[in-house]
Amino acid sequence: MSNNEIVPEVYTFAINSHCKGRYPREFASPERLRSPVTSNNHLNQLVTAYGPGHNCYVSVYSFSEWLRSGPKNKLDYSKAIIDTIFIDLDWKTNPEIALYEARLLELYYRHRNVNPRINFTGKKGFAVYIDFEPIDIPDEDKKPVIRKFIEDIRTKLSLKTLDKQCIDGISRISRLPNTKHHDTDLYCIPLSKDVLWHMDGFSHILELAKTPSKERIIVTESPYIHQVLTKIQENLIEEVVNIPVATKPVPFEFIPKQRTIIPGSSLCPGVMEIILGVQEGVRDASLCGLVAGLNLQLQMEYKEILNAVGEWSTKCTPALDYDSFTITNKVNEIISKEYRPCTFLIRA
Repeated sequence: MSNNEIVPEVYTFAINSHCKGRYPREFASPERLRSPVTSNNHLNQLVTAYGPGHNCYVSVYSFSEWLRSGPKNKLDYSKAIIDTIFIDLDWKTNPEIALYEARLLELYYRHRNVNPRINFTGKKGFAVYIDFEPIDIPDEDKKPVIRKFIEDIRTKLSLKTLDKQCIDGISRISRLPNTKHHDTDLYCIPLSKDVLWHMDGFSHILELAKTPSKERIIVTESPYIHQVLTKIQENLIEEVVNIPVATKPVPFEFIPKQRTIIPGSSLCPGVMEIILGVQEGVRDASLCGLVAGLNLQLQMEYKEILNAVGEWSTKCTPALDYDSFTITNKVNEIISKEYRPCTFLIRA
């Protein structure tokens, strides 16, 4: 098949299934077009126009409203219609590892009556889509809920090839099935279970990817994922850190109540500087170092740490660019893994 040859009927079927008939969406090649894609026919026209010489991508999500604002006329991604979870697996030196983890995801969800769509991207990676009926999540919670879902599955399955960018994925684009990857001249193709688990592994997939696939793309929207996302959202509401409004600068004080400092240890100077008001600089490292110090060196209780971090965050200049869910999630991670303050403060 020549580089310029297009197979409209193959594209049409793949696109109809991949986008689920939900629009508007973004199209990219890889630069994002300013105007929206509004229908299957419109998307087919763009693929026909751009496909022969460009890589073709579409936004993972459609949007309830197409709103652009600000000096850069940026699209409001909070209007995304959440109907899938996109997981991008990629390992530059050994794609067999990414294939192994794609199989691991398929097996994990199969036992939960979920059938994810899995595409070979055309080079060394795999795109996994876990589909469900659109779920009603408040705009401000969409990003943290999806992030938590992906972080949980990454931890549970010890995924090593997961692309970190997809964790904050409501603005992500992904490669359209049956379009060519112009670095390799191979196609992004949907994989059936038989192909995914074929005994010849990655070499078999590479052979199939030389031409567009006629594999029927089956979208199964699972109620199980709804349940998981709803639970995450409920936990998000329960774990919100109540950040008080600061009326004027006040000393940041901790009054230990019968706490025992670890023998031979004292609160390190880095933590003391943060407590006394040094909130500028690399605040992510400062936040993590502060939590580690309060946990290991002052041995504070969980709720006390959350309250202390909430008060500290009001004093950051400029304001700390984290929502309460992100702060809570970081606190949980630092405490559970028992990080030491110097892990972060040496970089602060």
